[in-house]
Amino acid sequence: MASPVLPWKTKIILTILSAVTGTVRRPNGTINHRLLKFLEVKAPANNKPVRGVKTSDVTVNANRNLWFCLFTPTETSKGDVIPLPVVIFFHDGGFSLLTTDSKGYDEVCRQFAIKFQAFIVSVNYCLTPEHQISVTIR
Repeated sequence: MASPVLPWKTKIILTILSAVTGTVRRPNGTINHRLLKFLEVKAPANNKPVRGVKTSDVTVNANRNLWFCLFTPTETSKGDVIPLPVVIFFHDGGFSLLTTDSKGYDEVCRQFAIKFQAFIVSVNYCLTPEHQISVTIR
């Protein structure tokens, strides 16, 4: 069976991401988040619609840096005011890389908001391994 053919843009992006993740990972497995923040492209919240979606950051708990970005479609497919569903989006990154306001996740959530005609709640959370959670199984 032949491997799927990836577009050249996708191959370039994956190569760059692989280089960045290799650069920010320390020998002990932790992530150099200061260096990652320097390399990461951010997309700040914007109350003015961009491609039919406006965004706003909502703080849940400032002490824990717990917040989410709300993506609100400003154009509905029917043009009517209708109740919209809510979709909760947890960004990828293995719970150790990137944040909700990363440019790539901003693009994905904007596309979801338009395609699904829904509010998208993109949750930010503490990253591992610096913020470890202890679990006891009895």
